[in-house]
Amino acid sequence: MQHLSASYWLIALWVGLVSLLPPAHANAGNSSLDQAQKASQQGNYKDALGLYDLVSGQDRLAAIVGANRIRIVTGDYSEAEHSLRQSLAAFEKNETISSLLAEILTLTGRSHEALEVLQPFIEDQLASVRSLVQFGTILTLHGRRSEAEPYYLQAISYYDRGLVFEAEDIAWVGEACRELERFHDANSLFREAARLDPENLAVHQLWGDLFHEKYNIAEARRSYGDVLKQNENYVPALVGMAIIEGGQEAHSFLDSALTINPRSVPAFVARAALLSEDERYDEAIYCLEQALHINPESIDAMAILAAIAFLKDDDETLQRLEKQAAELSPGNGGFYTRIAELCGRSYRFDKAVEMARKAVALNSRLWSGHITLGINLLRQGEEIEALYHLEEGFRGDPFNLRAVNLLKVLDVLEDFETRTTDNFVVRMHSSEANVLWPYLKPLLEESWTTLTSKYDFIPQGPILIELFSDYQDFAVRTSGLPDIGHLLGVCFGSVITLGSPRGHKPPGTINWQEVVWHEFAHVITLQMTRNNIPRWLSEGISVFEEKNGRTEWGRHQEIELIKAVQENRMIGLSELNESFSRAKSLADLDFAYYQASLLVEFIVERYGFEMLKSLIYGFAKQVDMSDVFKTVFGMPLEEVEGQFISWINGRVEMLDVDLDQALFDNHGSYADQHGGKSPVASEDQKNGLIEALYQHIETSPRNFFAHLQLGLIFYADENLVGALDHLTRASELLPTYGGSPNPRQILAAIYEELEDVQAMTRELEALLHVHQYAYGACLKLAQVAHSGSDYDRAAYYLEKAIALNPYDQAVHRSLAAAAMQQLDYPTAIREYAVLLALDDTDPALANVNLAEAFLLYGNKLEAKRYALAALEIAPMFERAQNILLAAVDP
Repeated sequence: MQHLSASYWLIALWVGLVSLLPPAHANAGNSSLDQAQKASQQGNYKDALGLYDLVSGQDRLAAIVGANRIRIVTGDYSEAEHSLRQSLAAFEKNETISSLLAEILTLTGRSHEALEVLQPFIEDQLASVRSLVQFGTILTLHGRRSEAEPYYLQAISYYDRGLVFEAEDIAWVGEACRELERFHDANSLFREAARLDPENLAVHQLWGDLFHEKYNIAEARRSYGDVLKQNENYVPALVGMAIIEGGQEAHSFLDSALTINPRSVPAFVARAALLSEDERYDEAIYCLEQALHINPESIDAMAILAAIAFLKDDDETLQRLEKQAAELSPGNGGFYTRIAELCGRSYRFDKAVEMARKAVALNSRLWSGHITLGINLLRQGEEIEALYHLEEGFRGDPFNLRAVNLLKVLDVLEDFETRTTDNFVVRMHSSEANVLWPYLKPLLEESWTTLTSKYDFIPQGPILIELFSDYQDFAVRTSGLPDIGHLLGVCFGSVITLGSPRGHKPPGTINWQEVVWHEFAHVITLQMTRNNIPRWLSEGISVFEEKNGRTEWGRHQEIELIKAVQENRMIGLSELNESFSRAKSLADLDFAYYQASLLVEFIVERYGFEMLKSLIYGFAKQVDMSDVFKTVFGMPLEEVEGQFISWINGRVEMLDVDLDQALFDNHGSYADQHGGKSPVASEDQKNGLIEALYQHIETSPRNFFAHLQLGLIFYADENLVGALDHLTRASELLPTYGGSPNPRQILAAIYEELEDVQAMTRELEALLHVHQYAYGACLKLAQVAHSGSDYDRAAYYLEKAIALNPYDQAVHRSLAAAAMQQLDYPTAIREYAVLLALDDTDPALANVNLAEAFLLYGNKLEAKRYALAALEIAPMFERAQNILLAAVDP
């Protein structure tokens, strides 16, 4: 490289920098240039191009630059290249024009030509920071990292010498720092640039990209959002938002991006990644072929194509793409990291680990590769090796939030207790272990015996289960990030992560035992297919097995089903997978689970359980859903779908209930207008609604909502006769209704007021069959049974209550008392031991109760132990003294 004298170097640098600036008067007044720049800033690209065409004279260069930046954003690369090459004839050796031309050449897979365009400026040491970073990133793409570093350092030296003034140039210095892994400096520079020019779109975009790279989703969303507030048509920000949001929202962002720029390679790649996660491989491959046609050097596109080939066991295609990537970008471990990430998101953790190992073997300083490897090792239960790679990744990149979060959670796990069975290793916080394990252990053993026998499959074990009382810890252990939506448990095949019932808010609203059963069913189906089962089938089977596990488990969404059929909203079988990933709301996601379970139920009912097993094993051998259905059922997927829809229609016809809610859209729902016995609706409104409801029932006597509404109105008015009439009718019309307010719940309350215990019990028992979260009903039924000396029945309902909330001490005391009445000392011992773990208000009493149960059970050694423990706390406790005397052999 040519060396310049200090004075000449400084003059040359100033000339180079000044040449990049628009003329001083460019933004003065309301010139065409000013209007064009404003329109461009706001995303009015067509208007801006027209205005740029009107600019002449000294402003012409700025207009050429502005117009071609629009062409780049909108994907008109050919016209932009033609314009810039023409402009270079008029503005010879203009670096801004050359830089834009190099950008287009890079975007279209001609990076070697881009290097040649930038080379003269680099050699003369007149290059701007943007050109230096461009040059460095192209060299890095080609595996020439050591050659690239001096150019990044040169860009940084400009800033250090106080020679960088413009916000966008400062942001490019930030990019140089990012390439050199000086992430803290990069963040500071982006912040400074944003402060200098809050409206600069490129600055916010680059800042958002840094946050996204570090999985700081909240800050990335803010940065991209700052761009889109100013310009909703800025394609890079639309793609950035799509990547961090995921799901249906991501597709909406990408639709917008590809409408504005039909040649956006990042948009095609992002869409392909989403499609591959939904196993829409043909569509994903089409997107990637489009991307590679535009830019044959897109390593990201090659990596996702390779991931699809790897997932489909297409070794020939995988090896071809590996060779292609290695020739273009030797030593690029990021290629394998990208494959590993896609495999991990497809639940192929074995393949993810294999690819991540290749990544770090190729580049031991690839921190993202170490972190990706650590995450997927965790999902396989290999926590010791995972810790090594996560620490290695964190050492090189302490700003990667997934590494930070997971290392914190691994620290949390150090305080956990471990309990084991022949088939499970369970880790819980020490404060919960003695409370949950007495119920969790037999539940796990039952689930293992029941489901392994039913599916004739023994999973590889032991199965690792980790329960987290802090929901954020559960989320991080699951994904590396604290926000995973509404999930209660996740199964990776041989590892299950769960939020413990302590984290359920409010208590008693989730059946934690049902969640455990659901997740273990995933163990069976995932391992049967080597994690190759589509999500809809695995979820459908797990929900199907919920209902088979306990009478009160499972989903009762008949209303949603009837509405879906009436509104022609049943999900096509080929779209079931994406109904999970693209759900627009929690209600849509819930229905996806429900329909998937109905499809499983249909298969078992129509073709038998053996056919369901054949379908599961079919996905172990093939990937394409249509091919699997054709092989297993001997008919096209569409024919099976037609049979399923007919079966669903038959079920809806059998329900024979009217759910028309048009009346309530006009008059309002009375249930929504009051909570209890104090309606807020006026007397006139109420009377008008009653009259309308009666008229509606005359024409539609089987309208569920009309009877429910009338029942609620009459109950609020203390018209118990009217309430009983219509609520009974509502419950008869739809006996499986599990929503709230529930007619059976109100009926039980009425019968309690009328002191008709038998009728109240009948309604509460019926409620439990359709509402697995009816905690209050469990307690009331236990109370009734206990008062009638039916201790077995009382214990039954108290066990149901514990499945909802194992931390209610009153429940444990009641169950212990019922067990003692029945001389069921093992249960009494269990309950008193749990109370000892829970009750810190009177530990002496807790110990003596446990001592007495052991004594009556004939275990004098344990009786003596707990009697002594009680006496250590309260030496004069006479009951403890008596138990101790009885426990001592004469």
